[in-house]
Amino acid sequence: MKVVLADISGRMTDAWKTEFEGYSDVTIVNHSIFFEDADALVSPANSFGIMDGGIDGKIRDFFGMEIETHVRSRIADEFDGEMPVGSAIVVPTSNRQFPFLVSAPTMRVPEEVAASLNAYLAMHAVLRISLRHESINSLAVPGLCALSGRMPFHIVARQMRVAYDRLVLGRIRYSHWREEKELQYYLRCRTDTLPFDLER
Repeated sequence: MKVVLADISGRMTDAWKTEFEGYSDVTIVNHSIFFEDADALVSPANSFGIMDGGIDGKIRDFFGMEIETHVRSRIADEFDGEMPVGSAIVVPTSNRQFPFLVSAPTMRVPEEVAASLNAYLAMHAVLRISLRHESINSLAVPGLCALSGRMPFHIVARQMRVAYDRLVLGRIRYSHWREEKELQYYLRCRTDTLPFDLER
């Protein structure tokens, strides 16, 4: 799985470079995500699929209003109208640059989620569904939770990196819930020490 992390914020890309140093299948670029090409573009959505602001609004402008209609229809069918954070869907776009859109909520409604694990949960959901999709081998991903979510860039980067470690690299395969509870401190950057061996 090739992953491009793209953001217009230099602070976001600098944080990614720190966390993803040495990751050969991850490319980090400091420009608009719409300058990239990938099998799928990631939409950091709200739980209802309403794409009327932020990066979601730009994504709707890029693909056209029908992309929101498609996303909301899928959420209505599969989640009774409300897709929880930690879930994701893939919808086709009929666009050559990005043939698919991965919609993954980073928050229920637009609000501050700085103290949450939502960037990790959303990235985990994005990678999980994409790895199981036979036509997705590359992803273009913006910063998750960093704008309206107001999560600090270094915490966003760490949460996204740990999700990549788990889903793509197969690290941190299993631990006891007590260790997972300790991992939350690491994900929130309250400690730089993992509670267990990263590669076990």
